[in-house]
Amino acid sequence: MKKGDLSTEHSRLLALLEEYKQESGQDVFLQGEDGRVIAATCEPAAFLLRAALAGRISSKELGRKAEELGETAMENRCLFLLKMEEQERSGVKDVISGLVEASGNGCAVEINPGLLAALLQMESQHPEEQKEMAESLLAMMEGEAGVTVRVAYGRCFTGWEQLPEAYREAEFALEAGRIFYRERQILAYSELLLAGFVMQLPSDLCQKYLRRLPQGFLGERLDEELAKTAAALLENRLNGAETARRLYIHRNTLTYRLDKIKKITGLDLRRFEDAAAYYLAMMIAGKENQR
Repeated sequence: MKKGDLSTEHSRLLALLEEYKQESGQDVFLQGEDGRVIAATCEPAAFLLRAALAGRISSKELGRKAEELGETAMENRCLFLLKMEEQERSGVKDVISGLVEASGNGCAVEINPGLLAALLQMESQHPEEQKEMAESLLAMMEGEAGVTVRVAYGRCFTGWEQLPEAYREAEFALEAGRIFYRERQILAYSELLLAGFVMQLPSDLCQKYLRRLPQGFLGERLDEELAKTAAALLENRLNGAETARRLYIHRNTLTYRLDKIKKITGLDLRRFEDAAAYYLAMMIAGKENQR
């Protein structure tokens, strides 16, 4: 058979497979005698990703199915979850899927309206590379799709059977961001260990801890300006110069505000012990307020 005829027959085969998919609601893969996939209604990686995220397949079965579909070489990959603002969902799935797949670096699927997953290949497992990729996805979504998103991710992995765990880590990062870090757009699982500890604390223990705090400790008596100052100092690792720069205030103004916070709460946030106590209490209060 001539090359042109083969191309025509392949196109007809794809059309038949697509027709079957529309009728059955299932992706279809056609394998040759050597076991290789010769025609399919979607990329094997996208099929495996959807199956894993939907919980339709176990970790062990995922590895076996990947081998069956010729998707055994994972190298270093990272799963990114992209959570969009509710009012900005229309048409975003096609945009991000097209951009990711055009790069030849991975695949993207929709988990539910407003939540996408992108499985991307990484050159290494270095956290900085993951962060740079998350920043690129954020810029892509805001620039190409025109939407506001939060990007969450877990640790890199090298085998399909590790994908469900990577999904759980990214899901946790999104949830921790919703409760504790509402201003952050990039959420890395590896940076949220304290949040994980707080989220597992029993509610009765949290309430008991909060009742023991001095009056004004949780910021009921801190105005918005002082609360933002405290948050900025903690976010910048108690670096006064950087905090003042981020808040666009003079260093003396920062000192005045921190002195005022100390007078109200009894805590000097310039001391590590006091800053840690304040930070932990605010996280526990944030968790309890979500109940």
